[in-house]
Amino acid sequence: MTETKIKRCVLCGSTNNLEMNHPAGRNFVPSFTLPYCKRHHGLFHIAVKQAGIAPNRTDNPLVRFVRAMKMLLVAAWQLIDQLEADLQREGNEH
Repeated sequence: MTETKIKRCVLCGSTNNLEMNHPAGRNFVPSFTLPYCKRHHGLFHIAVKQAGIAPNRTDNPLVRFVRAMKMLLVAAWQLIDQLEADLQREGNEH
């Protein structure tokens, strides 16, 4: 028997208002998605914009690769930042 896994936001664990995010860019790696709650999905795209990463498609494969990697770094930063906040909340900041 296969267990049905409940999807949760990869950042906060919420099961509400989930949206599938393309952390490497829909135009760069469309098959890679992760569940984000609506709030964190919006914050991801704000951070990408603030980082100056152009999400639009380009024919140059090296430019696509660079943009995808930059977007993944934004996603990684968010994950690490959330982990750090969770550790601090639990009193494990050392």
